[in-house]
Amino acid sequence: MERNTTHINRHRFSRFWVVATAMAFVVCLMGVVNIVSAWVGIERARLVLLRQVLPLEIDRGSRTLTVLAGLLLIWLSWSLFRRKRNGWIAATLVLAVSVVLHLLKGLDYEEASGALVLLGGLWLTRREFVVRSDRRSVGDAVRATLMVLGAGMLYGVAGFALLHHHFTPGYSITAAARSTFFLLAQTGVTNLHPLAGHRDAFWFLDSLTAIGLISALAIAGILLRPVAAVMHLLDHERAEVNRLLAETGGPPLAYWTLLPGMHYFFHAQRRAVIAYRVVQGVAIVLGDPLGHAEAIPETIRQFAEHCRVSDWLPAWYQVTERWLPAFHARGWSGMKVGEDACVPLADLAFTGKAWQDIRTALNRLPREGYSAVWYDLTMDVRGWIPALTTVSRDWQRRQHGAEKSFSLGTWETAQRFAGEQRLLVLLNAQEQPAAFLVFAPVFGADNDTCDGATTPGGTGGWALDLMRREAELPSGAMEYLLATALQTFRQEGAACVSLGLAPLAAITPENTAGTPELLARIRSLIYTHFSSLYNFQGLQRFKEKFKPRWEGRYLVYPSLVSLPLVLLALIQVHQPRKTAPLPRILGRIEPQQVTGGNKS
Repeated sequence: MERNTTHINRHRFSRFWVVATAMAFVVCLMGVVNIVSAWVGIERARLVLLRQVLPLEIDRGSRTLTVLAGLLLIWLSWSLFRRKRNGWIAATLVLAVSVVLHLLKGLDYEEASGALVLLGGLWLTRREFVVRSDRRSVGDAVRATLMVLGAGMLYGVAGFALLHHHFTPGYSITAAARSTFFLLAQTGVTNLHPLAGHRDAFWFLDSLTAIGLISALAIAGILLRPVAAVMHLLDHERAEVNRLLAETGGPPLAYWTLLPGMHYFFHAQRRAVIAYRVVQGVAIVLGDPLGHAEAIPETIRQFAEHCRVSDWLPAWYQVTERWLPAFHARGWSGMKVGEDACVPLADLAFTGKAWQDIRTALNRLPREGYSAVWYDLTMDVRGWIPALTTVSRDWQRRQHGAEKSFSLGTWETAQRFAGEQRLLVLLNAQEQPAAFLVFAPVFGADNDTCDGATTPGGTGGWALDLMRREAELPSGAMEYLLATALQTFRQEGAACVSLGLAPLAAITPENTAGTPELLARIRSLIYTHFSSLYNFQGLQRFKEKFKPRWEGRYLVYPSLVSLPLVLLALIQVHQPRKTAPLPRILGRIEPQQVTGGNKS
């Protein structure tokens, strides 16, 4: 049944693509015909008959407008290929105007008939063009038109006044305004004519025509831009996502879907949800779809349709292996981006030769005066926030960049959501903060895995988010801090701790089946030779010390052609974003399966 549904969906997509491509090609061809017909001379018999009915200015103006209509049709053909509804409306209007213009410029009934037939074709295929543009685009286009018209009129009237000695007949504001308006409208009609030999006058008239043409194309672009995802985080939506996570569990990354900046797409019956951001027309989903398993395939389909009609390109970042078959069924590809390090806690014991380095750190750091303390930022009873902020800023300065976001937390979010997260501070011999770790809750993790195959009712877990430290710390300091956290979580009954993604980890030919060979080689090259830009191997080695179970994470994208756009959007979505001021502590999430709390 699923295979038949997939076949039907692909058949419908193929039909949509063929219709949109055919109409886009014909409209583009009609645009070329408009331009060529305006350039080619008019038959003398038709010209004589036309001049008896219409003045010369209308003939010249209609030819210029025919060229503009042709350029607009070529421009709009791309939006028709993308099945844009506004593009269909605009193309219909331009074709209707073209029918009239072809008759006015030289009784060209052949071109007029072609435009009329194409107009009928667009009408018959109107239901195929369903992709939305930004709903604010019409208002923005109207405002842009008024601004351009106002500025252009001022420019034209002022220019005619400054160059009045170069035009005939004499200057008047009425003549200047009328000439400016018709030149901006691409009619080529003017009441003031440049005197021979005055190049500035000819340049000025050309500049008015150019301003009008560029403005028309820009306004068309405003009308056809993709739907803008308006920033919002509604309390009731956040509560619904939290309810789904409490009922069904989720992978470690699920907590970040509850932070500000996300958009939510819910299943029709609100049984599943997808959290995403839109960057440069790419809707990047963070992690797996969340919610009841039986509703997730349909939610993926609905989200894909939502992206299609919104003119967005869908992509999924850090998807677990659990849902890869659902994406492959839609014909999408998956590229491994790294592995998540999951440390099961049930049998954790730092004994044996394999744990020698961790035991050494646990014994040596206290002898050197260091200690680990769980700290509650909501109270900040010791006033450590300024010192912790200094540690974070110094670390950030050494990284030569600002804090990332989206799939990573920041020190700012750690403070805002301190009631939901856990903070472990490393104190030096003077009992001042020298490093810290921040952990976020994992919803409903069972005792076997930290990936997406979670079950409700589990004992829960934690995901490592931030690791910040001073530059001068003894070796093993961060191992000591993390080992202390793991011991605490195990005593509290947590199931697992995720140490987060090791980017490009374990990228080998054996586990990259289905990935284009060139991409696999590029990733291997980056992982092996670009550690100076990002310490891929060092990060993996640090996490390997805690004997984690490595779980693959994938980037899912619609096609290889779309991959460059997806990668650029992925880089941009992780850049720091400016957010509106929020209360330092928001409402507590209260994940059902998380145990323990902050300790001071």
